[in-house]
Amino acid sequence: MDITCLTREGLHTTMKMNWNMMFFRRVPHQENAVATNNISIWMGTIFIFALFSAFRSDSYTGCYFTWIMLQFIFIVIYAPSVLT
Repeated sequence: MDITCLTREGLHTTMKMNWNMMFFRRVPHQENAVATNNISIWMGTIFIFALFSAFRSDSYTGCYFTWIMLQFIFIVIYAPSVLT
């Protein structure tokens, strides 16, 4: 990977974090510390689910089947919090 690709990915991640911060501040009217904590929890959950799905798909079942099932579970859990 070259430096421009890494820079672009870093900027993209920063923009997503800023959008999440604005959402948590404006919609549920949370304080900065609470909003930052919620963002950290959600980002950690996303990364843990990705690692868990990679382990499960490589170890036990077919790659795409496990990935699709875990993404479905993630959407079912995540969608209600986004829609409220």
